[in-house]
Amino acid sequence: DHDYRDIRPDVQTMRQMLKNVHKRYPEVNICFSGAEEAAKAHIKVYEPEYVISSPKFKIELIENRVKIQLISGSLFGPQPFLAIKTQEGNYYHDNLDVIVPGKEWSYILDEQTLPLASVDTIGVGGSGRCGGYDVVLYKNRSAN
Repeated sequence: DHDYRDIRPDVQTMRQMLKNVHKRYPEVNICFSGAEEAAKAHIKVYEPEYVISSPKFKIELIENRVKIQLISGSLFGPQPFLAIKTQEGNYYHDNLDVIVPGKEWSYILDEQTLPLASVDTIGVGGSGRCGGYDVVLYKNRSAN
């Protein structure tokens, strides 16, 4: 419900439910944390050999081809999010072409997508398994 309404009443209801249950099971510890902190704590307990690291991306433009690489960490999902801002201030997103699954992607700027000359900024972002994230921007200097 966080996308369309005030979730505070639901949070208060859930906290009261936890309080009531905790009275029956006082030996169970309750810890409040954010999503990333909780996921990291869970992984450390159940998968100690798993290395937790946020994704780190590299983006470059080679002629009219945007090349995106995951240079470290891991990505949650099949590909990062691509956003393109035009010189006119419009925003677009699209799927990437997979070069190496989970590691490398590309996007061609041409008459079938957007002409390179119309692009102001290219942004790529993604999150890792435990909530860490990376966002990189590429400012198109050749469009000016």
